[in-house]
Amino acid sequence: MIARGMKAHTNLQAQGGTAIFDFLKRREDGRKITFRFSDGYVRDSLRRSNDRTSKFAMIDVDTIGRLSTPKQILFYTRAVMAQGSTFPMFTLPWSAERTAPWRDVKRSWLSAAERLSKLLGQDYLLEPMVDAETDEVSRVKVKIVKKVSAWGPEKLFPRQADQSVCAVISGKARSLSKSELQERRKWTRADSP
Repeated sequence: MIARGMKAHTNLQAQGGTAIFDFLKRREDGRKITFRFSDGYVRDSLRRSNDRTSKFAMIDVDTIGRLSTPKQILFYTRAVMAQGSTFPMFTLPWSAERTAPWRDVKRSWLSAAERLSKLLGQDYLLEPMVDAETDEVSRVKVKIVKKVSAWGPEKLFPRQADQSVCAVISGKARSLSKSELQERRKWTRADSP
């Protein structure tokens, strides 16, 4: 299957089509592929990655190599996909119906957020969303706060929350009290007004 894909790419280039790779080679034993994306493909991909509907992101394999759990990798891929947005946010790839309740997995997701906060230089707000019918956390919204943030007053921190909102700032996670949420309503960054 890989050989067919490589041959199709070569045929596309020969016919004057847009090349995805400048360099594409498979080792003789078939166990390793070496490639370099073409400049045109990278430019087009980056342009699309700033589009909110895009499901594409440039993933840094060196960063992936420094991650140690599946949750860290899942958090990283979503953060990279969302970070180009004006108001970057994503939902954790977790569901109470498919896995354990939020209270049972919260610590492992916060650990992933702490690790990525250090690696990417981003702060995060994790906001559990409660299902009105079951009164249980059904999903968790993550807002990315970069050092230069586009978040406006009353947009970053929720007015009220049924579950504890967690802030991950410079690699350290902590839950915010209701009074802290009220104090921070007009803040546009996770760590200061």
